[in-house]
Amino acid sequence: MKELIEIQAELKASKGQAGFANRYKYRNCDDIMEALKPFLKPQKCYVTLSDKIIEVGGRIYVESTAKIRNEAGEHEEVTASARENEHKAGMDDAQCTGTASSYARKTALGGLFLIDDSDDLDGEDHSKQHQPAKQQPKPNNDKDLIKRINDGMTALNKAKIEIPSEILAVIKDLSKKKSPELISIHLKLLELYKKGKK
Repeated sequence: MKELIEIQAELKASKGQAGFANRYKYRNCDDIMEALKPFLKPQKCYVTLSDKIIEVGGRIYVESTAKIRNEAGEHEEVTASARENEHKAGMDDAQCTGTASSYARKTALGGLFLIDDSDDLDGEDHSKQHQPAKQQPKPNNDKDLIKRINDGMTALNKAKIEIPSEILAVIKDLSKKKSPELISIHLKLLELYKKGKK
């Protein structure tokens, strides 16, 4: 679905929330949706979010699905789950379910639109003092990232997985820019495509 590829390459969802006495920033589902809205109309797509309650091993989870559909009816979806916290002080049952739903929806949207959530701390317990998140180490240089992309492409070719021309065009265009952030997006596109073919 080429519209999704284009949105994934361009979408930037800021971390509009502050937590633990403003020591760190994080994004929530609303931040992602607000960042996403300007891309949907030009791409002639819409996004839906749905939840269902499931029980696994006697524990209650909220399973959320984020789905994008284009005007031709093509769609992609990602599902994520979050467990209800049974012992969250000061929250009633509805608030616990709502919190799990928000987190699962944010995670599903992040998966669908390739939003890196590794430094977000909104799902953690901050009742104890904690240090601000450390930044991920950056790759040594663009050559390392380009090599990883080429290795991924070679692996996909060896596995006889045909890469759609839309993905190849995005990868080719972004490779010219040699931006680590954009090259990282290529890697995520390749990983997502490879997972989708299994």
